[in-house]
Amino acid sequence: LEKLELPDMSNPERFKDVQEGSKYFKDAGFVPTGSIQGFFSGIHNSFMDFSTAMMNLVLKPDFMKKLIRILAELSLKAVEMYLERGVEVIDVCDDFGNADGLLLSPELIRKYFIPWYEELSHLIHKYGAFLHLHSHGNIGSIMPDIIAAGTDIVNPFDWVENPNLTDLVKK
Repeated sequence: LEKLELPDMSNPERFKDVQEGSKYFKDAGFVPTGSIQGFFSGIHNSFMDFSTAMMNLVLKPDFMKKLIRILAELSLKAVEMYLERGVEVIDVCDDFGNADGLLLSPELIRKYFIPWYEELSHLIHKYGAFLHLHSHGNIGSIMPDIIAAGTDIVNPFDWVENPNLTDLVKK
C-alpha cells in the first residue's frame, strides 16, 4: 500500500470544467452533481476482485482498514474539489446488498464503512450540499446506520429487493 500510486485529487486541472458545468446546470434549473466510488464498491471495482475483497475484510482487517482509508481520503479530496466548484449533490454508488439481503454483515459495514460515510456527510453538509447513496439490495437492516451517518438521499427502493418497502419508507 505504501507504493500505491494514485491520482492527485488536489490538482485543480482534474476539475477544470466542473465550475463551468455546475453553473451551466444551475442556470438551466438542474442540480449539479458529482460522483465518487463507494468505500465498499471502490475496493472491488479498483483494487481487487470481489471474492478477495470479501475474504480480506475478515482475514486481513488491518490491511483493509488501510486500503479503505486510502480510498476514502482520495474520495474526500475529490468531493471537496467538487463542492468548491459548485456541485450540490455527491453521488456515491455502494451496493451493499441484493434481493436476499446484505452482501456482508451489518457489523462489518458499521466497522469499515459507516465511519467514512459520517465523515463524508459532514464534509458535504459543511458546503450546504447533499449526500446521495445508491445501493442495490435489501439494505433495510442498515438503513438506520445510513441515515444516522448523514445520508440525505437513498436509492433505489426496489419492490423486488425490498419486500417491506412500505414499512422501510415509513421508518
